[in-house]
Amino acid sequence: MTTYALLKPIRVWQQHRSIKRKLAEIAAIEHCMTSRATTSRAMFQPVV
Repeated sequence: MTTYALLKPIRVWQQHRSIKRKLAEIAAIEHCMTSRATTSRAMFQPVV
């Protein structure tokens, strides 16, 4: 029981870290997509 009680928070912490990393990656991808969209719009605005 004691070992399980000690291991559980570590596992939860590892999962939390992986979730945080995934969220950060998604945010970075979204930021890249939005910045790309704005730059492409800025490029195409004078043409239109």
